[in-house]
Amino acid sequence: MSLKKLYLPPMVIADLYKDLLIEWKPEGLETEETGNGKFRWLGENLKRITILVNQRDTAILTDRCYNFLVDILQACRLNMSDIALANLHQIPEKNYIAINHILDPEIVLLLGVEQQDIGLPIQFPFFQVQRFNNITYLSAPGLELLEQDKALKSRLWTSLKTIFSL
Repeated sequence: MSLKKLYLPPMVIADLYKDLLIEWKPEGLETEETGNGKFRWLGENLKRITILVNQRDTAILTDRCYNFLVDILQACRLNMSDIALANLHQIPEKNYIAINHILDPEIVLLLGVEQQDIGLPIQFPFFQVQRFNNITYLSAPGLELLEQDKALKSRLWTSLKTIFSL
């Protein structure tokens, strides 16, 4: 019998390779261990811009929201490598101090995340550019709402132009 004609059924192959030989993570997904678990974000954070979202049923964002966010970033002359995108629902320590310690942002965009959700000791309305502890914050409704409402998109764009000097 020749090994060239050896046939292994898929069940046998799956059983042979049930353990990973290398640790795999999706491209662009960064992870840092914290005392309470793994903190995951998407992007390389090259320009120290943190974007926090809050979506229950997904690791980071749905495809539709992700595509909308990429369009917003392109309008701001940014891309995914410039930012750190994290889903608050998936973060073990939901505290602005812990988040800022890990991501070291200069700018934080809260999209669908309330200031009290991360323990921020100040309150400010949507679309108001706010400085606190040498970090620029902007709070806005979630991406799903922004995508559907032209007036909200326009208000977001006005704030983003201020932050990124566009």
